[in-house]
Amino acid sequence: METMGTTVAASRTLALVAGFADLIVWQEAARLAAAVLRTSESLRGPGALSPADQMRRAADSVPANIAEGYGRGVGNDCLRFLRMARSSLGELESHIRAAVLSGRLTGAEAEPIIDHVIRVRFLLVRFASSVARRSRPSLPSRSSPPSPPSPSSRFRTSLNSVPRVSYKAVPLRSMTGFGAAEGAVAGGRLRIEIRTVNHRHLSVQLKAPGELAALEADIRERLRAHFERGHATISARWTVEPSQAAAAEVDVERAKAVVEALRRVARELGIGGDVDLATLARLPDVVRVRPAETAAGAGEVLAVLDEAAQAALRMREREGGRLGEDLRGRCRRLGELAGVVAARAPTRIVAERDRLAKAVAELSGGVALDGARLAQEIALLADKLDITEELVRFRTHVAAVEGALANGAAVGKQLGFLLQELGREANTMGAKANDAPIVEAVLAMKGELERMREQVENLE
Repeated sequence: METMGTTVAASRTLALVAGFADLIVWQEAARLAAAVLRTSESLRGPGALSPADQMRRAADSVPANIAEGYGRGVGNDCLRFLRMARSSLGELESHIRAAVLSGRLTGAEAEPIIDHVIRVRFLLVRFASSVARRSRPSLPSRSSPPSPPSPSSRFRTSLNSVPRVSYKAVPLRSMTGFGAAEGAVAGGRLRIEIRTVNHRHLSVQLKAPGELAALEADIRERLRAHFERGHATISARWTVEPSQAAAAEVDVERAKAVVEALRRVARELGIGGDVDLATLARLPDVVRVRPAETAAGAGEVLAVLDEAAQAALRMREREGGRLGEDLRGRCRRLGELAGVVAARAPTRIVAERDRLAKAVAELSGGVALDGARLAQEIALLADKLDITEELVRFRTHVAAVEGALANGAAVGKQLGFLLQELGREANTMGAKANDAPIVEAVLAMKGELERMREQVENLE
């Protein structure tokens, strides 16, 4: 009966979100609900508010609220239902942890569900951030007035316009790249070269002829459409100078004054000869030649800039792909090391328990001890040395790194934060370890994280 009810609920959810199957956050939430259904079978009890029913209700509401929010389109209504889904995740996690404390679930049964909850929460936060960005109003185009929205579009957007959390996205991009292009501008040939290196933000340095000075703001703004991070140096130069019609100006009054002055000097000094035209032409204050201004159109310059930027982007994507392969391999290595720690952790706690019992027996010198007190101390030691939560968070962060690498785009800052959190969890596991094999695995983890951090520094 419970299975049929859950199936009906799932069918209703799918009906609400036709074409919704490629939204990863909903898929993961639905898998979580199915896992909770399987796990909670052993918790069935009398009454409508049994622990199993509470878990299932909380788990089922997560994909249902995501679906409802998606159907509301991009806006505050969508965000409201996504917040409700996140609240349901918190309720589900609370029920799971309470079941472990009460002994209804074992740690081995609860660990994969808690891991799944954290993964769904991460995807849900990213999806809500995407919706919030799309909800911001944009400036209307100057070329044509905005068309009035249809009655349906006021409350619902099309499926294609809703942001999706999908693992099929643009490639990873390095911040190191080079691109060049050349094109016809103002009757000449303009060559633009773009060199980019890593930087925390987008920094643009422009080296261009004086004729392009008026377009500097447009060039900087256009470059922001291509790059999100990195220091970009733009060099522009004429390979063929544009045609320039020179304009000559002659100051006749100044020429008359110069001629009279020179003739007076000749008379006073008794110098022969007269002032000729060649002499006047060599005087800069008498004859001025001003080249005509080059009218470099913004459209022509920006077209060459776009071509150079696309070439730089292709190089950044090629290098980003290679960096991504290296980082994915290191993620797999981190997963293997986490498996080593997980396999060793229970054995270590048992060994510590036996060591403590043996040490207490030797120090007591045959004096009878309170068994309950000794058991309490052993339990406190086991709780102090337990690294289950750190291990779950570590694996979740590794999965988040893999998801970010699969999504691509500008993930450098996100990966930097995740690596910082991975380092924190590794340090905690190492501090609690008190076991040589675990310490060895943790040191290997930190080495991999350091190498990953160096690679991430160059990702956009």
